[in-house]
Amino acid sequence: MNAHVPTEGCAPSTVLLVEDDDGLRGMLAVCLRIAGYRVETASDERGALAHFTRGRPDAVVTDLILPQGEGMNAVKAMREAAPDVPIVVMSGGGMLPANHLLGIASSLGAVAAISKPFKPAALVDVVRNLVAA
Repeated sequence: MNAHVPTEGCAPSTVLLVEDDDGLRGMLAVCLRIAGYRVETASDERGALAHFTRGRPDAVVTDLILPQGEGMNAVKAMREAAPDVPIVVMSGGGMLPANHLLGIASSLGAVAAISKPFKPAALVDVVRNLVAA
């Protein structure tokens, strides 16, 4: 796992946050911004991949169950495009238990996983362990 640590005076690290629930996405984006990160957001796989290819983020936080595509496909595509970008997955389960989905995502290259529900501070801590603000 490679941590991206910006040098003094650089712009804040960018986190791509992918979550289909508008309220949760907004709240997590605010928490990450307060922690000092620049945050790009997407609500589905297509939007996530568009953001990712436009400007490679320093880290990605993505839900695994997304409309119009699967978060696991996004994890795989991002991992292949940029193996050094840390990817954090989050899931509440759905049809499969969350721990099963998180295990699959880990096998695709996610470096950390978090089960919903979680406290926003827990996600900020995971991101801080991967990239500096």
